[in-house]
Amino acid sequence: MNRPDWKLPAGVPRALWHYTQSDEIADSYDEFFEHTELLGFDRQVVSDVLLNEIGSESIVADLGCGSGRMVTMLADRGSHVLAIDLSHGMLDTVCQKTDDISDLVIPICSNLVSLDGIATGSVDHAICMFATLGMIHGRSNRSAAVDHIFRILKPSGKLILHVHNYWYSLRDRKGVRWVLGNILKGVFQKHAEIGDRVFTYRGIPNMFHHAFQWRELKGLLRRAGFKISRRICLSRSRADKLQWPWLLPTVRANGWIVVCTKQ
Repeated sequence: MNRPDWKLPAGVPRALWHYTQSDEIADSYDEFFEHTELLGFDRQVVSDVLLNEIGSESIVADLGCGSGRMVTMLADRGSHVLAIDLSHGMLDTVCQKTDDISDLVIPICSNLVSLDGIATGSVDHAICMFATLGMIHGRSNRSAAVDHIFRILKPSGKLILHVHNYWYSLRDRKGVRWVLGNILKGVFQKHAEIGDRVFTYRGIPNMFHHAFQWRELKGLLRRAGFKISRRICLSRSRADKLQWPWLLPTVRANGWIVVCTKQ
């Protein structure tokens, strides 16, 4: 579990490494997020988008699969699922949940920045949910992850992605102060990026997360070669779509679920 900094996987800060290697975190994951409303809504979105796209010959990659809440749904539809996560504990949980359909689930312990072991054009569709992309530190590392996703997808394959909205923080007073300080840090500190945040999470100090500006996310996906076909603006509770999404979505959307296609 303890490694020198130079041995940490690319894009994985030390706090995130501790998080992914903690059996306690993995064992309590489902209970901790039991009442998180996003986790019902995003499952419905994935189901609606991929319902008619997958079958017994399909392969879907769940990138950052966690304890397997999407894996079980996809495998129950008959799809083969690559359950990809950096946490052995999470993958053990996935295997326990899918023991009766283990022939459909392939657990892979991997960093999303380094998916070289997955063949080019071998995956029909991919999902990267619950703000997993924002857990990758560094713009170049996030770009490398998206490039890998594009590479492993077959032509016309879909990617469904969830991220947090940077400007949503402006909706409260503390958030305004944080945004102003974050912008100054991003401008004047060499290794800081606008959107980066560190905080204590589940007892682990200095956890990292990156929140996206829409222009930033759109550019990241388009540079990789993706065509964005749908953007779902999330409400404050993240339990449904934002009402009147045309009205100041840059500030009002809690985050986005984006559906895009490999051109």
